[in-house]
Amino acid sequence: MRRFLRRLRKGLKTACLTAVLATCWQVGQPAQALATTVPLNFSGTVSPTANSISNLFLIYGTGFSGVYQDFHAIKLGDFSAGQTTPFSVTGTATYDDEIYWAAAGLYGDTSGGQYTEGVNGVTLCVMAREGDPWSWKMSISEETMFQYLLNNDYENLAQDHFRTGHINPYVHVPYDLFDFSEASINGEIYVEAEIVPEPITIILLGAGGIVVLRRRRHQD
Repeated sequence: MRRFLRRLRKGLKTACLTAVLATCWQVGQPAQALATTVPLNFSGTVSPTANSISNLFLIYGTGFSGVYQDFHAIKLGDFSAGQTTPFSVTGTATYDDEIYWAAAGLYGDTSGGQYTEGVNGVTLCVMAREGDPWSWKMSISEETMFQYLLNNDYENLAQDHFRTGHINPYVHVPYDLFDFSEASINGEIYVEAEIVPEPITIILLGAGGIVVLRRRRHQD
């Protein structure tokens, strides 16, 4: 009986350790774990200054050593100029050491349903400086991205369209938003990302806690 209990405790400890590794994984904090899909919660604020932003999407993927894959797109919504608005959305990602994210939305009058330079355009959060041209940051045209955003085209938005400047959300600082065709600052966005514990993880952690408490009482 005692031998069975020892094996049971050992098994629970292993399960709990696995759960802790999955639960405590933070973006930019390397850890060894099995390749699996994990839930992610993105939260933060959007603060446009020059122009309101509509159809703002967060586009993200995971990877290692600057090589990213498994891209996803989550819609954050619409954000008014002159206001700081919070957001919180949940998605999934393939577990890996790093995460890449960028943001893309629309500004200006989009009622006509077409991209018209000087009337409307695309707002991006990428590593950029004022005056940078669109082609330096994107592998597709602004008109094409405009249509993807306007039509809520999740499939085409969930691609690696961004040429440079991988954003690092584990550095918790605001990033500039830029209105293109040539980058002009339109406020900032702040993003944090974290694992969302699943029910089975909570159960395993709870079971591990019970085993530890019983063991301490027995030793006392």
